[in-house]
Amino acid sequence: MYWSKRIWLGVLLVACFGLVAAGAEVPAVAGAVTITYWHGIAAADREGQEVLVKKFNEQYAGKIQVKMTIMDWGEYYTKVAVAVAAGTAPDVGIMHLDNLGAQSLAGVLRPVDDIFQKLGLTDDDFVGSVSRASIYRGKRWGIPLDVHPLALYYNQDHLDKAGIPGPPKRSSEFLDYARKLTIDRDGDGNPDQWGTGVDTWLNRFYQALRQFGGDYLGGPDLDQPLFAEPPARKAFQYYVDLIYKWKVAPPPSAWQGAQSIFDGRMSFWVDGIWWLTKAQDLRRQGTVNIRVAPSDRVDGDERPSTWAGSHQFVVFKQPKEDPAKIQAITTFIDFMSRNSVIWAAYGQIPVRKAALQADEWREMKDHQIFASQTFAFFPLVPWRSKVIDPVVGGILWNLLVDRKPVDATLEQGKEQAAIEIKKMRAELGI
Repeated sequence: MYWSKRIWLGVLLVACFGLVAAGAEVPAVAGAVTITYWHGIAAADREGQEVLVKKFNEQYAGKIQVKMTIMDWGEYYTKVAVAVAAGTAPDVGIMHLDNLGAQSLAGVLRPVDDIFQKLGLTDDDFVGSVSRASIYRGKRWGIPLDVHPLALYYNQDHLDKAGIPGPPKRSSEFLDYARKLTIDRDGDGNPDQWGTGVDTWLNRFYQALRQFGGDYLGGPDLDQPLFAEPPARKAFQYYVDLIYKWKVAPPPSAWQGAQSIFDGRMSFWVDGIWWLTKAQDLRRQGTVNIRVAPSDRVDGDERPSTWAGSHQFVVFKQPKEDPAKIQAITTFIDFMSRNSVIWAAYGQIPVRKAALQADEWREMKDHQIFASQTFAFFPLVPWRSKVIDPVVGGILWNLLVDRKPVDATLEQGKEQAAIEIKKMRAELGI
């Protein structure tokens, strides 16, 4: 069943706000309190934030007023850091889960353990490990709003023409089907249709790495690079082989990202839920018959796993804390969390189990496919963006584009990351 976003909103606003608001357990503060709310959700899902904040302000009129500021993520973290340093920080915001460790060490955030407890929440109130994932060095730094995982987008018409009964459920099927779906119609040596595709995007590679039993980091403090360990070697080699040995994925000169599946030139593509609305629109229009399936078992057989991110509510450090504002923030986070099923209309997965009991959620079959998987969240280490991302990105570039030898490239990457992490630990004093 396909419902337009506006129809969904009408149904959800009546169902969710009518029921959830009545069940809110956190009392509003006495007197009007204004809290400032910053985030970088500025794309198609911006409207969802605007709808929720507007409804909150209406419900708590005269008691709490939320003033929301939206900006691009590219400038968000810098502006937050500047505001905190100047003593003019917003009260509450949203950050990506994998940034919480670095932001906590930078002194930007205050822990939210007290708010979490005041709401009567436990980690079991949320799906998977998304709530526990916000704990770093013994403190909780975020309260999850959603999760946005990867999944397998596939062209149903391609499968039908090839006589393939359905999307792959394990790695052997994935490779077998990708071979059958790679087709050179004119015999010029350049396939007109590719089975699948990979590139240097780290989150997609993290899925493969985890499915081969590996990870980026190990050790008690997650400061030991594991790039050269056997599971990682297998995962990196797998990426190379998809392009150059099995030839089911295009070479770098033909990389087009997700566009390749949306224009019908690729059969399988692993990507995030943020593409789901486009896939549904194309399917509904009869343009391209793109469907979704779990991707947490298609690369390796060691363990089911797919990368997932999460938007998390955070509270910023202030020169002097105002108890009335903390109470208002608590009420606001509770409201947004309880009503997070509305977020699904904008391409996110609600993570509050109570929100997933809504009848409307049960109609969202594609979203449920994303939600059915085993998620892997990147650990909250401060060297993610400054060390792991550039080093692993460089390894993938060297292997896939420059075609350098796997073993030597991984050893060099491991050594480089170890040096950089040690340097960061000294700078941070941890």
